[in-house]
Amino acid sequence: MVKMKLRAHKIQSCLTKAILLLLFLRMLTFAQDFMMQGWYWDYPGTPDGFLWADTLNAKARQLADAGFTHIWLPPLSRASSGSYSNGYDPKDLFDLGEYGGGATRFGQRSDVDALLSTFNTYGIKAVADVVYNHRDGGVAENNPAVEGWIENYTVTKVNNGDNPYPSDRFRSALPIGGATARGSGTYYFKIRSASQHSNFYNKPYKIYLWTNQVGWQGLPDASESEPNGGGDCGEPNNPVILGRNYLASVDAGGCGIDEFALTLNTGDFNPAGDTIYVDLSNQNGDYSDHYIYTPQR
Repeated sequence: MVKMKLRAHKIQSCLTKAILLLLFLRMLTFAQDFMMQGWYWDYPGTPDGFLWADTLNAKARQLADAGFTHIWLPPLSRASSGSYSNGYDPKDLFDLGEYGGGATRFGQRSDVDALLSTFNTYGIKAVADVVYNHRDGGVAENNPAVEGWIENYTVTKVNNGDNPYPSDRFRSALPIGGATARGSGTYYFKIRSASQHSNFYNKPYKIYLWTNQVGWQGLPDASESEPNGGGDCGEPNNPVILGRNYLASVDAGGCGIDEFALTLNTGDFNPAGDTIYVDLSNQNGDYSDHYIYTPQR
């Protein structure tokens, strides 16, 4: 009789432990993140007369009750194809429908904000679908952070494994005309390696200049002529014109500088306000750290 009671006690103890384990596993299951893709490729959008933001907004409570903790949203930003795009040709990653271009496929910025507010009410986190280096078009804009990356690239950063900013993804601009007090005359552009690290010596690059008045001239590419460090290096420079490519390379010796002299006449720019644009791009993605260098006076 005693043995049977002990055996029954052991069975009961095992059952209790098993139930507690199941309850614990159930708690772990419900504590896990659970994401749902909250759209499909050709979801009905604003061109179809629908707001997908409203669709998700109306279903937020139901989704939360079903255990979803995260909802993957479609790309929300302004696209090159307009509101007909499903978002994978992003034109402006920061325009979610609030800068005068009308609604995106998903809706206006106010629709996005209202959806996020509802999601927050029900404990749902929105997951953005965005890759920051994916762009399709867009308008050039000043970016001081990029300028700092380019100009403050040092030997230490090279040795630490940092890469130079891709030269085919920026251009330099010099306002002229208007209230700038800059007009016709000769402009000197000095190009050198920012770090002056040997990794970049002799790497080829292309310089191309234009204004809003004068663009591509259809001329064959020309090449720099060394030495061309300019007067403060005790060397001549290379004259250049608008609308033509000039092929050069990062200097390893001498002053380590290429100087290009651009002479502007009154017909080359709009005197009411214009810009000299300068492209300094490497070829075939073989990036170097060249930039427009301003000598210390």
